[in-house]
Amino acid sequence: MADRPTDLDVLTLRPSKRKWLLVTLGSATFTAIGVAMLASDNPWPGLFSIAFFGPCTLIGTWTLVPGSSYLRLGPDGLVTKTPLRTTRLSWNEVSDVRVYEVHTRYSRTRHVGFDLTDPAAHPRLVALSRKIAGVESGLPDTYGRSPEDLVKLLEVYRDRYAGASAS
Repeated sequence: MADRPTDLDVLTLRPSKRKWLLVTLGSATFTAIGVAMLASDNPWPGLFSIAFFGPCTLIGTWTLVPGSSYLRLGPDGLVTKTPLRTTRLSWNEVSDVRVYEVHTRYSRTRHVGFDLTDPAAHPRLVALSRKIAGVESGLPDTYGRSPEDLVKLLEVYRDRYAGASAS
């Protein structure tokens, strides 16, 4: 009975409010610049700025709303919720959790990704992610933790609960 999962085994991590506030303010600034550029002789740069940064501003604002974005870890698996989608995976579906890097011309960012035990079960998750990052799925944020610390936490939950739901 002591090994039974409890509500205390559920951990909810939230994205950094500071980070998302900066993203939102930056996007709102570029959206406002785009609006100001509409009155110029060439409105196309303004339209491009509004088309790109306007939705970024909305998503950033939505991410700041409590409960709109989180990573929930528990006995049943992990749930990632973002303003545009919610993904649920059991621990038996997750394998090989690791840190991966995305390189661009000017920067390098580190993220948490993993492969799936049955990639065919989640074809939308796998196809694009494998091509871009070399992992079949990944988390949208590090939730205020270093990628290495988040990988360790995910491995603790996976090691503890993978197979538990199968028995």
